[in-house]
Amino acid sequence: MIQVSTPPAGPRLTPPNRPRTTVFAGGRALLRTTLAGALACALAACAGSEGLPGLTPPQTHVQEVPANAFPTIGTAASSSKRPPLTPEGQQKLQRDLESLARTQEK
Repeated sequence: MIQVSTPPAGPRLTPPNRPRTTVFAGGRALLRTTLAGALACALAACAGSEGLPGLTPPQTHVQEVPANAFPTIGTAASSSKRPPLTPEGQQKLQRDLESLARTQEK
């Protein structure tokens, strides 16, 4: 009887004296070079006449504007809202609505 050994399930091991190469080894180098070039172009696009943000001093030649050019936040600005109804006004409004509902039912 002859015994036949089957290869182990899993990745095939390469001998230690032979480097592992793939078909895409040259493509990886090209991909790395392309990505490095794209990164260099992106950084060059950011470096306009003012330079990179955070690495240049702040610009202090900002125009002065009048104080009333900004909206009011948190303060009571003039509004055209009506004041809330008093109890007498609420009763009058209730009577008016009820009379309007009765006329529309007819």
